[in-house]
Amino acid sequence: MKIYRIAFPSGVRLDWNNIDWSKSNHEIAAELGVRSGTVSKQRQQYAPETARRPYDWTSIDWSKSNRELVLETGMSTPRIQQMRAELAPETIQKPYDWASVDWSKSNFELAKILNMNSGTISHARTKYAPDTVDQNIKKKQVDWSDINWNVERNVDIAVRKGVGQATVSHMRAILAPDTMLESKKKKICDWSGLDYSKSNQELLEYIIDQEKAKNNGEISFSIYSLPIAIERNRRRYAPETVNQQTRIS
Repeated sequence: MKIYRIAFPSGVRLDWNNIDWSKSNHEIAAELGVRSGTVSKQRQQYAPETARRPYDWTSIDWSKSNRELVLETGMSTPRIQQMRAELAPETIQKPYDWASVDWSKSNFELAKILNMNSGTISHARTKYAPDTVDQNIKKKQVDWSDINWNVERNVDIAVRKGVGQATVSHMRAILAPDTMLESKKKKICDWSGLDYSKSNQELLEYIIDQEKAKNNGEISFSIYSLPIAIERNRRRYAPETVNQQTRIS
């Protein structure tokens, strides 16, 4: 049976003995849906031999942007900024000449061109070209046709399209209402009839298998809503099993 590796809500204990510690803290945190700091602390306990040694900052190519170095090293942006100031202050970017910016372009377009956060662009627009703020809001057009609403989460779509999660949620309700969270649109299954002696992982796989059997192998709802829904209904219909259900397979 295929295992769907989806992070469950906080409060569900994980089996740290079965973690692939050859992966970075960032990768493991993304897979489990926890903070990198949590993974780092557990690594010290369960696999101290794999803990990262002090980083060799002399090997850094400071001609690269902070964003590139964050992706390359796995370090946080504040840490990269701190070490750049100490080791390569001459590479610190000088204040940008906002007077040279073509404010007829949208914040999203300028963010890509200037390699900056769209929030920084928005703040600068308000200060240096306030007369274009309304124009920018009206101008922004998003192509929603390439989104797989059954698979992609609102947060991932928001990042990819350069819009807020509220906007994505609004468009999901219009373009793909069947993929909304159960509480807003679709009843996934008969929660009161589930066997809660099974783990959350087993219930997730059971629900998906039942859905595929009913729809010729297709899933008509977003699987990203399942872990939260399972945990919520376990607490509602079988609260005595909450502490017994301790880990993901």
